[in-house]
Amino acid sequence: MDRAYYIDMHPIISLVDSYFFDMGSTVLNAKIRPTLKEVAEFIIETNANVQVEGHTDNIKVNRPPITSNWALSSLRATEVVEFLVSNGVSPKHLSAVGYGDTRPLVPNTSVENRSRNRRIDIVLTNAVISMKKTKSKEPTTMDIIGNEHDIKERTKIFEAEREMGRANDLNKKAKDASKTEEKKE
Repeated sequence: MDRAYYIDMHPIISLVDSYFFDMGSTVLNAKIRPTLKEVAEFIIETNANVQVEGHTDNIKVNRPPITSNWALSSLRATEVVEFLVSNGVSPKHLSAVGYGDTRPLVPNTSVENRSRNRRIDIVLTNAVISMKKTKSKEPTTMDIIGNEHDIKERTKIFEAEREMGRANDLNKKAKDASKTEEKKE
């Protein structure tokens, strides 16, 4: 099963939209329900506040009553929130937002890239999360999330490495410029 995962400042469960919905539809596919039930259990266990974010590719939608990517992404995020509520998650811990095609992961230049941009992100905004083992033999969305402290530490390390990379780039440019000047002389 193709699933896209990544970790940001807040733990994010990011799933490819095609597993959630058929093209242009706002009705959840049956095949994603078991994964979303695991997500619901996880949210309940961690008492997390969650923002469900809907994203689309840049192909315009015009299937009344859905006439824009904003509407499609918002309705899909709301559908996921309603599913989580029906599986025991408190509504006061949930919000839904639709971003349409405004936050692509990759350029919308190919069928594969557009597929990656059609996604649902489940953002855990306040949870202290630890690794969770499940009965499933296949890795699940829960298997890739570290705790909040680790994520903050990884972010600090990433920032430091990025700054080191910038410094190394500047040093390399200075050395290259120096070599160019030496060759001219």
